[in-house]
Amino acid sequence: MHPAKVMLAALALGCARSVPATPGPADARLAARPAADASAPSGQPALVKIAAFDCEKYEVFPNEAPPKGLIAPGASIRAWKGGGPYGANWNVEELRCVARASTPCVEGKVLFTLRVGQHVVAERETAVSKGAAEFEVVLPSPIWERGYDSPPKAEALKLPFKTAGFRVQVALDCEAPTKASLRDWNYRFVVADEAFVAGFASGE
Repeated sequence: MHPAKVMLAALALGCARSVPATPGPADARLAARPAADASAPSGQPALVKIAAFDCEKYEVFPNEAPPKGLIAPGASIRAWKGGGPYGANWNVEELRCVARASTPCVEGKVLFTLRVGQHVVAERETAVSKGAAEFEVVLPSPIWERGYDSPPKAEALKLPFKTAGFRVQVALDCEAPTKASLRDWNYRFVVADEAFVAGFASGE
């Protein structure tokens, strides 16, 4: 056959039809992937927030009722106005810590977890009432002092007090008006946390 005819025949065979590519394993995985987080609608606000969290030096004197409720601003250990060096809290033994969570949930419960440093020092489950749940605990010094930060190695950071990080986490388990919990919702919609660092010093 003439060379020109051979080339035309090859071109005709090559262009006769186009065969769709068969999806490979990666394409199959993409096709099977479900829609993103059906349990967290676009624009859905968080269902739980921390409305208040603080701790105070706990001292109860004779004939004096123990403190209750949220921490008064002047008693806060997070304010760095505790009378010690650079505002650290002075001669603290027991601590009273309080947290309040707010939520649009009307029937359900909130699990509070309090940490000092890496240590869980208290956990409590509280029923939601009137759009809120509260947690209050008194911590003896051997419990919360386990969470002190390690002494800093840098010479410039060696200070006349110790520090500790306090963190509260709340997890919502709501029954109404929306059923929502960590079992079937995205973490960021049903969990909230807040933290602060406080300083502690002691002496005569």
